[in-house]
Amino acid sequence: MKLLAQLPYRLMMGQLLTLLLMQNAMAQTMEQPEAVQRLLRFAGRWETNAVKFVMGDQHFTTAYSADFSTVNNGTGLMMEEATTIPGVGDMKGMSLFGWDPNLEQVHLYSIDNLGTCHDHAGYWTSEQELFLEYQGVQEGKVYVEQIWITLVDAKHMKLKVMGALNGVPSEQIEGTFTRKAA
Repeated sequence: MKLLAQLPYRLMMGQLLTLLLMQNAMAQTMEQPEAVQRLLRFAGRWETNAVKFVMGDQHFTTAYSADFSTVNNGTGLMMEEATTIPGVGDMKGMSLFGWDPNLEQVHLYSIDNLGTCHDHAGYWTSEQELFLEYQGVQEGKVYVEQIWITLVDAKHMKLKVMGALNGVPSEQIEGTFTRKAA
């Protein structure tokens, strides 16, 4: 009798499990919007030994790596990045890329060990180039950071970052990365 009393509960749990499995399978097979499909082309490990930094009057070239992996059944990307900045030290960052279908914007949320923590929003300027921008306050001044990421071909990606305080350029990062692993 006790088993019979638990039958409705067991049936409900079985239906719930089936629904969850079906939802997961549908999410994995559902075609992503074109903007997301473009993002996913960046998945893999990218490296360069010649990224150029301009920070105020300092100019230097250093190695830089960016590891992109898909997240949430291929609906976005997580990026781990690393470089060494002369006079500052190792920079390690983590970023999350996603698509907002309501605003039709790509978002890039960045956090690093040097104090960066902000959201960029942007869009695809072409099938190959993503533009992102953050506007905020830094050192009591209006700070604008613009990022261009261009997929040159399956093995090469260009990155350009421009930062300005109150309209005066404060930093620039530019380099071409080579895909080392998919």
